[in-house]
Amino acid sequence: QELLEGRTLARALRAEGTLNPEQVGKIATSLLRALAYLHERGITHRNLSTQHVFLSHDRRVLLIDLSRAFDPLEPDSEPMTVTSPPQGGEGVKTTRALAYRAPELSLGGVADHRGDLYSLGVILYEALTGTHPSQTGEDESVQLTDRCQTAPVRLLDTVTRLVARDPAGRPTTA
Repeated sequence: QELLEGRTLARALRAEGTLNPEQVGKIATSLLRALAYLHERGITHRNLSTQHVFLSHDRRVLLIDLSRAFDPLEPDSEPMTVTSPPQGGEGVKTTRALAYRAPELSLGGVADHRGDLYSLGVILYEALTGTHPSQTGEDESVQLTDRCQTAPVRLLDTVTRLVARDPAGRPTTA
């Protein structure tokens, strides 16, 4: 166990609105490495959001809270299929979590690594623009290019591919 000093990405975005492209690039690189590590072992996070990205005071970017992760080697871990939004008193927390969930999960699809990649794309999109791609109603690549003119083309291309609505349009690996 380790005591972490810093703040979640959610808290940073509430305070600052957006992050500069250099910061977002560092976050992208760190999270892609973390997801590659998990995915190579067959583990799917299944709950990525800005609440689960921690920015430490010593400049590390950490992926936290694997409580909903699926590990095929863990006997108590089960694949997750979502057929409808959860009901109950979760309210805002549930709505916030759904904003990061891959579109195919709303159609009863099984959560896999492509859903993690979509969620990562939403996180990076939000860090760059201050909004989620589903809130804009327009082509994500157009909005990213218009709103992030100083961002490297490679970063914008990566984010656009990660938030592809069709899982086949996303990268196959982290």
